[in-house]
Amino acid sequence: MKINPVTTAIAIAISALIAYGFYSFNDNALKVLLSIGSFVILAICLVFTIGGRYDYYATNVNVRSASLFFFVIGFASHLIFSLLQFTIPVYIVTHCILLLLYLLTLYKITRPI
Repeated sequence: MKINPVTTAIAIAISALIAYGFYSFNDNALKVLLSIGSFVILAICLVFTIGGRYDYYATNVNVRSASLFFFVIGFASHLIFSLLQFTIPVYIVTHCILLLLYLLTLYKITRPI
């Protein structure tokens, strides 16, 4: 995998702005947890979507498609959590499972046959 520093910086900046939006939109007492979690998950997904490039075209398309899919799922999940009252364990378990499924998917896509 080759990382383009410009598009990676843009992906991280977009994720930071989305996390700030979740922070300012939410009135919950756990809005710091929501914004930090959204930044981490969305930044990881967005970096692999627009910041990285693989040697093989098929791998590149599959990684970008999977990353975009998990980015949308993560964004929707954080939007739902920002509208509801939630507890710390529910948030951590839900989003850690989502992140681990994403990493497992990337591993399966990029491993050599």
